[in-house]
Amino acid sequence: MSVLGLGIETSCDETAIAIVRDGREILSQPLFSQIDLHNLYGGVIPELASRSHYDKIPFLLKHAFSEAGISPQNLDYIAVTVKPGLTGSLLVGYQTALAVHDITGKPLIPVHHLEAHILAVYLSGDLPDFPFLGVLISGGNSAIYRVDDIGSISLIGNTMDDAAGEALDKAASLLNLPYPGGPQIEKLARSFLSQKDNTSTENPLPIPLRDLPRSEVRFSFSGLKTALLYLLEKQKDAYSREHLAWAFQERVIESIDRNIKHAVDISSIRRVVVSGGVSANGMLREKLEQNAAKVGYTLFIPPKQFSTDNAAMVAAAGYLYFAAKKFPVQNYVSSDNAFNFSLYRN
Repeated sequence: MSVLGLGIETSCDETAIAIVRDGREILSQPLFSQIDLHNLYGGVIPELASRSHYDKIPFLLKHAFSEAGISPQNLDYIAVTVKPGLTGSLLVGYQTALAVHDITGKPLIPVHHLEAHILAVYLSGDLPDFPFLGVLISGGNSAIYRVDDIGSISLIGNTMDDAAGEALDKAASLLNLPYPGGPQIEKLARSFLSQKDNTSTENPLPIPLRDLPRSEVRFSFSGLKTALLYLLEKQKDAYSREHLAWAFQERVIESIDRNIKHAVDISSIRRVVVSGGVSANGMLREKLEQNAAKVGYTLFIPPKQFSTDNAAMVAAAGYLYFAAKKFPVQNYVSSDNAFNFSLYRN
């Protein structure tokens, strides 16, 4: 018998609803993006984000049930992101999920946003056997986790300062590119490579944590951002904007690739899931796919449509908890990243 789940995602600047059958078949996934709203300010404004969620979520919820051809009573569970994220935005999604729960009496499954990103590979049927490594690269996170089971996740290495996506957005701002910066950086980087002989390409930016021992996993991008700023100030006309976009992105990709190699060495785990918004970067995907075979690990990456924030991944995570009869307990929202849900079995 099929299982129907509702996913709700409002952790940042995407208002997203999804109705999913058996954790994989998407019946409806309406989404409202706030990019145009926040583009005016070069980044997400928390108060504007929460107000937009509040305005849009009733209509998206109604549309989702209509498109899926079901009523709330047909649901088997409700999954909602409760952490981490912007507190006001999270509250809108959580209160909506709580209302559906109160009306239907169906189980409410709180979902950790980062775990949902990792488990998004289930939407394409590619969830690897446990244990595996979960690499989170997004606007707010650059970290590598050991995933031993649903709800059993431990940190291997984190960022010391900026996250990869945040660094790309800041670099784009320095280069006078619109928000969000990642796609704009990649576009210019591809343009640069189409004009240059790769064998003679010079990268004027330093390698972050160049001498990091293979026994450590750490990200750091703030120094790279500062190096770009100084280069623009002192050698403004020495390099084209396309060249600098490529150079910055290349250093970010190198750092991600190097840390994955270190994590594989440390853990001896050779199944790697790479997810989060930055994993939508096509040049990063190409690099990791090439190097996975060389290093000797199996790479899993969600389809691009599930790499950025979406509600289908929340519904998929909820399904895996529901199927395992594991129900996280958290009746509040939080901005912290810790995987500290208590679990009970039904």
